[in-house]
Amino acid sequence: NDAFMLVDHLSKEINDVNHKALKLFKMPLNEMAFEDKFDNLFFDKDYINTNRNDLREKISLDGYYEDEVLFKTHTGEQFWGHLLLSPFTTSKNNYYLLQIKDISVKKKFDQKIAENYEKFRFILDGLEEFIYLMRYSGEEKGTFEYINPSIEKFYGIKKDEFVTPEIQKKVASRYHPEDIGKMLAKKKVMIDSKEKTTFKYRMKPFGQDEYIWIEEIVIPKLDANNNIEALLGILKEVKS
Repeated sequence: NDAFMLVDHLSKEINDVNHKALKLFKMPLNEMAFEDKFDNLFFDKDYINTNRNDLREKISLDGYYEDEVLFKTHTGEQFWGHLLLSPFTTSKNNYYLLQIKDISVKKKFDQKIAENYEKFRFILDGLEEFIYLMRYSGEEKGTFEYINPSIEKFYGIKKDEFVTPEIQKKVASRYHPEDIGKMLAKKKVMIDSKEKTTFKYRMKPFGQDEYIWIEEIVIPKLDANNNIEALLGILKEVKS
């Protein structure tokens, strides 16, 4: 189901193609199919020159080069393809063997996902609640994958500052001493049960002298093996 082409290493002329390549690139079914040069397959004719060093390095290290590339057909239409390029040597000549898979449908889905991500991020960024997503793989502390700007209202710091371990330790020191033990015990129950859990505790935001009450809902996301892979947190300020 993939297109294959044999390209001369020196002249960069296309020496041979399979039927799928003729169809994918809409090449004429005659000798004109081999009039194209290697560079003419790419929508960006400078693609090879731009990536020449990377191409040589990957072939030297791995024996092949691969990338997702915007190609163009013989009639000038664009399509996305996964390129796998390998050196191919015979007793008389050196070639590049190209294997190209049409990934246009995949690229459309990727674009749609990216567009939806931006829409959802716009919504989450506008909420008054503090929302976070922590990537969790069983270690004591996970990695924050998303934090909305409302963290500043609750903690008194900007979201870009919260990613450092030093700041996270300082945040932990702002919890009310009487609530820390209860929070840790409840967290252990949540990790063991892997169920949605609600925490209620006091903390003192940076720059403030008074504690505020916070209700934090934490929702675990499980992987195929029923292990926690992410934690979604939703925080809001409540009355005592």
